[in-house]
Order: sequence, then structure tokens, then C-alpha cells
Amino acid sequence: MRLPMYDEIHLPLLKLISGGSVYRVKDAVEALSEEFNLTEEAMNQRVPSGSNKFYSQVSFSKKRLIEAGLIFAKVSPYRSTDLGKELLALNLKKISNSLINYLIKNGELGKEKIVQGSSYTTEEYLHKIREINENDPNFFEYISGLILSNILKEDFKKVVFTPQNNDGGIDGFIKVGINDETICFESKCKMSRPVAVGNLRDFIGALVLRESKQGYYFTTTRYTGDVIRAVNKLKSLKIDINIDLIDGDTLVNLLLKYNLENEIRKTVSL
Repeated sequence: MRLPMYDEIHLPLLKLISGGSVYRVKDAVEALSEEFNLTEEAMNQRVPSGSNKFYSQVSFSKKRLIEAGLIFAKVSPYRSTDLGKELLALNLKKISNSLINYLIKNGELGKEKIVQGSSYTTEEYLHKIREINENDPNFFEYISGLILSNILKEDFKKVVFTPQNNDGGIDGFIKVGINDETICFESKCKMSRPVAVGNLRDFIGALVLRESKQGYYFTTTRYTGDVIRAVNKLKSLKIDINIDLIDGDTLVNLLLKYNLENEIRKTVSL
């Protein structure tokens, strides 16, 4: 098997060190070579200076884990820090170089920003969504409709997107149930500012005109307090309209929950 990339080594090395049986880089090299099922040919590869390439990779990965505060420096056997143990508890698929850089910069895990079961921060996912949407203005509407179809357990083909130049205050809808109940959604791909209450009022008006009782509002940022209070107030009124607010953090969690992250990765490499 080929030699792994540098960032493919970080997680297995941290797990190995967490086991408490690594005294030297050589110990890690021997154990990881078995885990990666490396061939003799791969193990004999050299860097231009003449050093063993895989040994250099493992040594560099150890250096990066120390810089990120995930393992202790100059301790034998090597030991993971509390931060390293917290990271392993998230059951990540991979420790990417961007995650290492994030930890070096911030000095803490920030659980609310690192997506469980992934290897990227919430903001990295949202940044990529915004980046793609700049080139394809329909992309965020597509992602929102895809997530909604999964929430409702309906075929994505049932999602209807409204024309951009005349959307009537909604970006799309889907009809569900034997009575063809119309569920509408609106999508706001924003850089940093929260969705304001004026946007919500427009959406409520659109729901009333379409005689829809259920709406979903998607954004890449967050909602103002006025929006949240207005949505809560709707529940106590007699107009019988319910709106679910999907903010940036919830959006990314739903992407992971429904295994939709590849919709981003296949468009722009994370």
C-alpha cells in the first residue's frame, strides 16, 4: 500500500500515543506501518536528503501534534494531553492540517465549533458553502432543499424551487401527506450578519399567501433575538403557522447527520 499523506497520520498516531506504549518515533513507525499495511517497497522510500520517508512523516506528525497541544513534549512514554483526549472522544474521522492549525491558533478545542464525527470546524463547512454559492447562486437553495427533503423523509425530486426573479418570498416548497400539505422554505446565504426580523415577516407573509402552515428558514449565520421571539410568539397565536429556524451550526450538523457533506466536498475540496 502507498505511503499515507501527512494528515492521514495525525489521528492514528494520537490514538497510538494515547495507548501509552510509544517511547520513540521508531516504535510509532513500526506500529503504524502495520496499521497502514505498508509494503516493503513503501517502507524503503527515501526523501531527497536520504532519510526514510515514512519515519520523517511520523516524526513530523508528532511535531504537529505537540504544536497543537495534543501530546506532551519531552515525555517518555509519549502521552496525550487532556486536549488530545477530548479530541479523541469526538470520534473524528480524521485530524486535518486545518484542524491542527485551528488548535495552534486558538489553544483550545472549542467543541461547539468542531463537528463531531468529522475533521473540520463548523466555520470551515460554512465558508465552503458561501464560497460555492458565490459562483453558483442556486447552490444554497439546493442544499436547503436537500436537507429539508431528508428532514421530512421525502424524495428530493418532490422539492420544487421557485424562479429566482419571481420567487414570491420563498425559495421552494414540497408537498407532503395525503392532503398535499405545502411546506415552504427560504434560504439566506449570508457572510456574517444575522437574519433580521424584517426577513422573517416577509417569509410569514409568503406562507399566508400560499396557505402554508409550516415553513423552514435556512441561513449560514444566525437569527436576531427579535426573529427568535417572533417565531416563538407565532406558536401562541391563532394563525396556525409554525416556522423552524435552521442556523449555521444546525445546518452543518444536519449535513453530517444525513451524510450530505459530499455535496460540498465534490464541488470544492475541503
